[in-house]
This record gives sequence, structure tokens and C-alpha cells, in this order.
Amino acid sequence: MTTDEIRSDLENFVDDLYRRLNSRELQEVLDGDIRRELTGDDLGLDDSEFTGYPPERWLERHLIEYVLDDLGLDWEPQPYGRDDDRPDFEVRGVGVALMGENKSMNKIDEAISDMEAYLVNKAIGPDYGIATDGIEWHLIRIEIGGDFADYQTIRELDFRPVLQAIAAERGYVDFDVDVDVDGEIESFWDVFAEEHLTSLLTETAPRELRDTRRRGIEDFFDLYIELLFGQGKGDYEYKTNLMEDIVAPRGASESEKRVFAITLVNRLFFIKFLEDKGVFDENDFLLKRVEAYHEYEGKSPGTFTNPRSSRCSTNC
Repeated sequence: MTTDEIRSDLENFVDDLYRRLNSRELQEVLDGDIRRELTGDDLGLDDSEFTGYPPERWLERHLIEYVLDDLGLDWEPQPYGRDDDRPDFEVRGVGVALMGENKSMNKIDEAISDMEAYLVNKAIGPDYGIATDGIEWHLIRIEIGGDFADYQTIRELDFRPVLQAIAAERGYVDFDVDVDVDGEIESFWDVFAEEHLTSLLTETAPRELRDTRRRGIEDFFDLYIELLFGQGKGDYEYKTNLMEDIVAPRGASESEKRVFAITLVNRLFFIKFLEDKGVFDENDFLLKRVEAYHEYEGKSPGTFTNPRSSRCSTNC
């Protein structure tokens, strides 16, 4: 399998589209701003030819399946049966569980949304998924942490400039696009071809994830130190820090001020965590406290009103 075969299949796909659409329709489908969605009527299809979702099934048959074969992937269609809540294909022999979901052209957001639902469904169980509308190809990973799921796009490739260039070369549409078609296809090959994909999923992606986590922890700790003590190493522009703003009781030591600052920030973090997890009814618990503080700033303690109550007392 070679990149030449992928180029040939993309050219054949554009030719097929042009036979089914007029120039204006083809231009709108390939235009990155308009992104016209195709119907079965646009393509001259009916349910007897492609049961269920004609544009999506037509795209499978006329592009996606060819590309998967060109990449040398061992794949199986509808591994769990053809159903609305099941992936469209499974890729084997790449070292991890990998599923794929495709939608009709210009519906990449739907493909990504469905793939994320499959990834979080442990009855299906993959850690990685491919979401594509034939134009864009997204390689997605799920990270489960406690009761939340985080999705990362490991790689993202876009054939739109390539398809535009091919259509313009053939005189089908008037796209002024400057793109290295072979170079773009080579970049796609370097990610999704079987030998590259296996290495990416089993070695490169896990290493990148570890490095990203490490950088995230280091950056967070650096910002934490900067906001508390003004001693972070990053390129920050904060004019003050919590230690400078603390009005401590007379006789309080520097160590006591530090303990107070750290305790306060840690408790705020905990409240924010509870807020994010929906423990509080509102998702702006802390913000309302800040607003209440500014509203009553400078007044005597006896005039402070709890934002949750209309009653007022010195214990609010």
C-alpha cells in the first residue's frame, strides 16, 4: 500500500461527487466556511441502495473503506452489529482497542460526539477512537479519572485542502488553494498507516500524555507559588500576591502568615472542586461570595447579609 493509492482514491471520490452534484453544490460541500451537508437526494440515493443513512453509508463505500484498506489496516465493519449506538468499524492489530465512527461529509462534530460516547461506554471498552466524516480524521483518546472522563485529540488531519485542490485541478470548481497534495497525504499516512499507528498508540501517545501531565503539574505548582508568595518562575504579570495582601493580627509571625495563606487557598480549591462536581446547586458559589464581599465591603459586621438568606446578623 502506498500514498499514491490514497491520492487515486481521493481523485476518484471527487470525480464521483462531481458526477452527482453540480459545480455550485460541489463548491459548497468542499468550502470550509459553507460546509454543505449532503442528503440522499443530493447523491441520487434511496433507502433500497443504502439502508438507514444513505449519505453516510455511501461515504463508507466510496471513500472511507478504500482509505482504510490503503493504510494497510486490519479492520472490520460494524463489530457490534449495525445500530445507532454502536461504532461503525474496529481496527485490529495496532496494540490497543481502537474503534471508528464515520458520518456523512461535513458532520465531523457528530462523529466526534458519538465516538466520545463509545469511548466512555465500558461495555464497548476502547481507549482510542477514530472519528471521521471522510474530510477530517480525528484520533481521540479517553482518560477516566474517578467519576469524570477527559478526551484528548491525539492527532487531527484534514483532507479539505487536498480535495479542493483536486477539484480545482480538474476544473470542477474555482478554488484558489495553495497546498502540497502529496505532502498532505504523506502526513496522513505518517499517522494512520498501520506501522505508524501502532507505534503512535502504544509508545508515542502514552509518552506525550505523561509529558503533558508532568508539565501541567509543574505549571500549576509554579502558578500556585506565584499567587501565594510572588515567587513563581513563570512570566507572570500579577502586581500582588496573597502574602502581601494579608492583614495579619499584631505579633503574627511570617510562618503563621504563610500557614494561613496556604490553608485559605487549599480550602478555596476544595470548594471549587465541590462546585465543579455539582455538590452546590449553583455553579458560581465562590463568585457570589466575592460579589457579596465587595457589596458590603467597608460596612460594619452587623450589616452583612448572607447571599443565601435575607436575614442579617453578626453570624451571617
